[in-house]
Amino acid sequence: MLRNTIKGSTLMATTSILICAGLVVVINSPYNVKWPLNGSIFRAHSEFMVSLKYITILSFFIFSFFCYSLSIRFINQLTSLLTLPKTRHLPSLPSMYRSCSRKCSS
Repeated sequence: MLRNTIKGSTLMATTSILICAGLVVVINSPYNVKWPLNGSIFRAHSEFMVSLKYITILSFFIFSFFCYSLSIRFINQLTSLLTLPKTRHLPSLPSMYRSCSRKCSS
């Protein structure tokens, strides 16, 4: 189940970053690629409104990329926490600090 969730998040993160790259190409295109889209899809009539709408869509896809990347990170941490062995005695923080300080000072 976790593996499929990681695969789905990876697919969606890759898709969102590819859409971002495509939008950047369309925005920076020297040709008049954007003008057929203005009246039919975005209903924008000025250059400023077209740019504002492209930047808004681009920011949504960048935000979704970061959210999917963060979910992959959290699921990987969850997987590592689930595979920890069960122990009866967990060391306390002061004893861990003492053992670390002994190893570091040697």
